Amino acid sequence: MLETKPANIHTKMLRGHWTEESAQKAVSSWLRLSTSKDDSIDVVGAQDDSMAMGARKAFQDDRSPQGKSRWERLLFTGCDGCPKPAKPGCATRS
Repeated sequence: MLETKPANIHTKMLRGHWTEESAQKAVSSWLRLSTSKDDSIDVVGAQDDSMAMGARKAFQDDRSPQGKSRWERLLFTGCDGCPKPAKPGCATRS
């Protein structure tokens, strides 16, 4: 992926264990880092839908001064098409 992406697209990769909870923990930990405050994020792409939902929860729970307003338009996507119904703001395939 890194060899084919356009130069103006920047990625951050976090490790999770294919669960909603692990993704939520990974993103919550990243949000606590001072370096996360400088990043501009337009979309969160996860390798499975439950991880996208966990990431979404972490951003929703961000209690930093600019947290809610900073992330309210952030898009989330997973790619396995889990049978759970999509929640508003979370794109899933059925």
